[in-house]
Amino acid sequence: METSSGTIVTTNDVDSLAQMIRPVEGHYCASAAISYGGELVVDFGDQPPSPHKGEHFRHPWVLGTSGSDWTIAVAGDTIASSAEYEMNLSLGEKVHLLDGRRLISIALAPSLDLVLRFDGSAEVRTRRAASEPGDPPDVPDWEMFLPHGMVLRIGPGDRWWYGDEDDH
Repeated sequence: METSSGTIVTTNDVDSLAQMIRPVEGHYCASAAISYGGELVVDFGDQPPSPHKGEHFRHPWVLGTSGSDWTIAVAGDTIASSAEYEMNLSLGEKVHLLDGRRLISIALAPSLDLVLRFDGSAEVRTRRAASEPGDPPDVPDWEMFLPHGMVLRIGPGDRWWYGDEDDH
């Protein structure tokens, strides 16, 4: 599989990266969860999740917010955010409101932040967090696992990497 990487220089670079993730539009949120360090992880599947909770498997599209701040809003009201992670034990329950919602659109801003719009007026926004002393230098701001074992990693900074998830 082809691997590529680079630094964002122009809006054409942003547009090219956005085209890699745009095919997730129309998929359903199979599950949303909080991972280590308050990372929001959203799995996307071809169908709404089954009401019968079976064994977990990885879906073809998975967004991880890694080194980004994030918010979830419904009808413009913030329901959950990464800022709540340290103080809110029920945060995991709040993110489940995305489960079963269809992704209407995904947009990549020139700042490399994401906006995901779901049916039912739900929205997820990422904002790249400022690095702090002691942060590992190789943690991406966010990453999207794509079908066929590929991954697109954005950040830190203006760097990006695309390739087989086992190669990086």
